[in-house]
Amino acid sequence: MRLVAAVLALVFDHVAHDAKVAVSGAPTAECAACHDGARTRCGGCHRPRRFPAGGRDFSLIFPHDRHDGCATCHATPPAKAAGAPHARCDGCHQPMSACATCHQLGVGRDLTPHLAASAAPVQFSHATHVGRGEACLPCHDGATRAAGEIVARPTMEACERCHDGRSAFAALVGCRRCHDRADPATLPSDAPPRPFDHGAHRGRGMELACARCHAIAAAGVPAPVPHAACVGCHAADFRASRPTTCGACHVGTEPWRPLRADAPRRLQSEFGAEFSHAAHLDGMPPRMAATCAACHGGIPGGSDRRIGAGHAACACHALEAPRLDGCSACHKLGLLPARDLRRERDPWSVAAKFRHDAAHAVSCGRCHPTAAEARTVDVIETPKKAACADCHDGRTAFKMTGHACARCHGQLFQTK
Repeated sequence: MRLVAAVLALVFDHVAHDAKVAVSGAPTAECAACHDGARTRCGGCHRPRRFPAGGRDFSLIFPHDRHDGCATCHATPPAKAAGAPHARCDGCHQPMSACATCHQLGVGRDLTPHLAASAAPVQFSHATHVGRGEACLPCHDGATRAAGEIVARPTMEACERCHDGRSAFAALVGCRRCHDRADPATLPSDAPPRPFDHGAHRGRGMELACARCHAIAAAGVPAPVPHAACVGCHAADFRASRPTTCGACHVGTEPWRPLRADAPRRLQSEFGAEFSHAAHLDGMPPRMAATCAACHGGIPGGSDRRIGAGHAACACHALEAPRLDGCSACHKLGLLPARDLRRERDPWSVAAKFRHDAAHAVSCGRCHPTAAEARTVDVIETPKKAACADCHDGRTAFKMTGHACARCHGQLFQTK
């Protein structure tokens, strides 16, 4: 009989029972009719039988802002609670006879206190942190203000008190050290509509030295920009549960994923290089002399023979001046876009339509004979029509005479 009574106590469903009582027309039973401190009594209405299994019958109404002292209810982790439920309350709440004050029948919204949902769950060990002498409230101070069931999660600012890069690893740097998994109920954050823009940052008055963000790795390639370079201005977004800044530099926005440190290279650079073809083609020893293909390899997915190799084509400058870590010696913000814009707006320009593709696989010098002597890129002349005539003769390719000028001259008759 004891086993049967224990089973009945576990499977009793208050919601189903209350509904059946209401349908039968009988008055709703008061809590104290069964819960008076003695054994639960059913025989007054029922013959012995098995009750249907039920789920969680009640919400626990508990306003944190009207209670003091975490340790009264919460035990030191990893233990969950400091004693039996009513034993934690009877010190203040006597007599404990008004059940519905704290217990609401399990229909509608769950009023049991719980932490707010998070888009980026955290791997966190209370045992590790409590072992270092940490108390509850420095992190869970939001709980003391919770008037309802939603309890605020600890903020990143609470973590940064210790995780400042000195006492412990910096909180705003190693995202995946804490955020190691996704919440399946949330969607990824939206990426920003455009990648990092040096010009936009300069327009906000940020005239920063290149070396503040950019360092050169051992292989001669630029190292990823560290978070520390961005935290000063974007700390609020770094702390957000759905950050948007990440996508400006990374290939995604979800902090729990192993994101590559740099987004795919753009087909159009913000910069441009002060580059002397003459010095590189004629003024260097044979072992160091460059060829067109050494730099103009193109970018995968690009239609032009732009500079695709990056610093790998400039390996000599790991030791030779200007050194690779002297960014401003070669790179000028806006130089390439301005140069391309001038060429495309030329009323007879072919830059808008010509492509360095397989159909034009001829030697560079055939169309760009002045490049080898050019001391700056701007003085390289646009190819003359004579360079096109050998192929565009009406047999190998369409002829250059007639009225189909716009097939090549995309900006014909447009003003600058």
